[in-house]
Amino acid sequence: MQQGSAHALMAGAWPDSPAARVDANRAASPWAGVGSISAAGQTFSGALVARDYVLTAAHVAAGLVPGHATFNLNAGGDLSEQVAISNVFVHPGYRGVDRNHVANDIALIKLAQPVPDGVPIYGLYRNRLPPGATLTMVGYGASGQGDLGVSRRADPAVKRVGKNVADNLGPGGNGSNAQAVYYFDFDGPDAAKNRMGGLTLGNRTETSLADGDSGSPAFVRDRSGHWLLAGVNTFRFGPAATFGNGGGGQNVATYAEWIDGILLAPATPIPEPDVAMLLPLGALFLAEKFRRRKK
Repeated sequence: MQQGSAHALMAGAWPDSPAARVDANRAASPWAGVGSISAAGQTFSGALVARDYVLTAAHVAAGLVPGHATFNLNAGGDLSEQVAISNVFVHPGYRGVDRNHVANDIALIKLAQPVPDGVPIYGLYRNRLPPGATLTMVGYGASGQGDLGVSRRADPAVKRVGKNVADNLGPGGNGSNAQAVYYFDFDGPDAAKNRMGGLTLGNRTETSLADGDSGSPAFVRDRSGHWLLAGVNTFRFGPAATFGNGGGGQNVATYAEWIDGILLAPATPIPEPDVAMLLPLGALFLAEKFRRRKK
């Protein structure tokens, strides 16, 4: 099984197209809190889980240099906000990605400043993700059609939306638990392209992953209609981003405690000046200044 980093959202065969999957950069979009990550000329994806924290893939965050990478929002226009990245938190169990170890590929990015009020912040889906759950995926990056392959380059101002089904869940190696990773296939209009069983969501809906957009979020909708972040897309399998291949990512519920530990950690307080010490030092400074004037 060939495997690579997951980076893009694909369209179905004609008459579906990459352009038909684009989500307009409006502030009212439910996906306005999904941004692109720009670093060293490359584009990745992530989603806001706090006003100053972004959830993404570990293999994305591990290569970022704080101060030399930005998180870009497209809420109300192209690249409406570009915020510097100040720190990264890679899951301690991450050991790189290969076909036998795909778990723990999850990370948080700390932003240098909070994003503006009104930008969507996504809660975590904390329940067990059942096999067969429909995932709504939102990401930046290259795209194309399932019968032809990639035909559009990654763009930090263009996000696309599609869906797939979590056909299976597994441990993913690295000593992770049995629910750490989800897997899906990319079903084409032809039932013979179905690799992992189950039914296709349809040519105009089903998507898969390809090079250009690691760290893209996968959402589920709760009973009250809120979109919750259920997964982080991190890998693909198959030789190309075409019908019959597949991919997967990290089940957020498995990592919720680790995520909470970072988001809820108290900030390190800045020590207040010792006024009792400052006053004598200030008095000495003024006395010395006055003495020099008298000379």
